[in-house]
Amino acid sequence: VRLDALHQAIHAGHEQETEELAHGLRGSGASLGARHLTRAAAALENRARQGRLQGAGCNLLTVAIEVERLRGFLENEGLIPARSEAA
Repeated sequence: VRLDALHQAIHAGHEQETEELAHGLRGSGASLGARHLTRAAAALENRARQGRLQGAGCNLLTVAIEVERLRGFLENEGLIPARSEAA
């Protein structure tokens, strides 16, 4: 899931799209054992389901931070190439 797509969905007020994207991130986080990402994505998913996208930027920021933490971990473990190597 691209974070920019999630950002666009939130700011466009597309609750269903936001919910679906957040759900995908939640599932990915759960599959990888990334508890903090899973919780952050679940909070955003629930907010979208309740039609409360106003103020969801804070949730998006938390999700983005957790995605970066996970990416850093995976890079450090050699499970994905470092960004400079992938370019």
